[in-house]
Amino acid sequence: MLKILCVCGCGLGSSFAIEMSAKAVLKKLEIEADIDHTTISEASAFKSDIILTKKPSPIF
Repeated sequence: MLKILCVCGCGLGSSFAIEMSAKAVLKKLEIEADIDHTTISEASAFKSDIILTKKPSPIF
């Protein structure tokens, strides 16, 4: 099964939002995948086929 990891740098809020969006799109496309979310500091502990992240904020 396709493994997707959603990652954000500052916490779990953004990565969770990415995960929910990805799940909605994949469901609409009828694609099965194992999706999880984490922080960038913990991402190396996961095995994944695809990593999704958000565009950096211009504020920082």
